[in-house]
Amino acid sequence: MSTTDFYPDNCPPENAECYDGNIYLYIRHNPAEPEDAYTAYEKGTFKRKDPCQRKSLSCGIEIDYLESIKDLFPISGGWFHAKAVIECTDGVLKQTNNNKYHHSLWLEISIRNIFYKRLEVI
Repeated sequence: MSTTDFYPDNCPPENAECYDGNIYLYIRHNPAEPEDAYTAYEKGTFKRKDPCQRKSLSCGIEIDYLESIKDLFPISGGWFHAKAVIECTDGVLKQTNNNKYHHSLWLEISIRNIFYKRLEVI
């Protein structure tokens, strides 16, 4: 995976793996806008968390992920369920957090700014 100054040293982690398939996440806009694919770092959140983790996109590889975090993103609050199809060439993925459905996706630098175009409300 090619990296630039965006990712800190040793990021993504060596044990993150390529993945082909669907990912699921919550987004704010329908259709998706660039900020729907922002990382915690870009949003300015979780400032005390690991810098590498903050530069990943939180998602799940099972649709159950959406149910597991629904209290954080109420649909009545303007959030939408979304999915995207990714390929190994898009980046690497690792199960993270205490939630068994939660994964972190470190996107390939070449698609970071256009990834939102793959997000589809479901």
